[in-house]
Amino acid sequence: MNIAKETVARVYGIDIHNVDVDVEHDMSNGSDGTFSSEYVYITDKSSGIEYSAAVDMQSVTVYYVEKNLAEYSSSSELENKPLYEQKAVEAENIAEKFMNYNEGWSKKEIEYAINSEKMLRKGIIDFYFTTKDGNVCKVSYSQSEDTFYSICVIDEKVCEAMRASYEEASQEQENAVIKTIIK
Repeated sequence: MNIAKETVARVYGIDIHNVDVDVEHDMSNGSDGTFSSEYVYITDKSSGIEYSAAVDMQSVTVYYVEKNLAEYSSSSELENKPLYEQKAVEAENIAEKFMNYNEGWSKKEIEYAINSEKMLRKGIIDFYFTTKDGNVCKVSYSQSEDTFYSICVIDEKVCEAMRASYEEASQEQENAVIKTIIK
């Protein structure tokens, strides 16, 4: 619980002494009979904003944090490439803080989907930062809420499969997926 609180505080800059905490254990047991994951829900008492974190109980590491949004926008924001490039710098700082990583990335990318009217699908932009050892830190930004709300670390191969599925679903909804390498 403390690792989750410290990670959320580091990433989102909240005061961990002014929060309510609730913990939920993954009901699937690990191979040794212990819980495999723990989900920590943290509510900032001063703002009322709820955050969540997922902790791998075997390695005792946080692999996912999220700032819960009131609602997701559905294509109400116009595509804004200059904004995404600007936000990429902030997203990279968040990824470095989340992972305690400062060795340089092997790849940095921006990804989002737009419809034929150049409207952003769900108002969301994803930033992917790949480490040299094959992990990917995905940082998600909501343009409509103007906030980075989700950060996770996943294996590069799992990430590729996830992104392929996202692209397929977007194409079925007649949205074009835009991928940009960050320089």
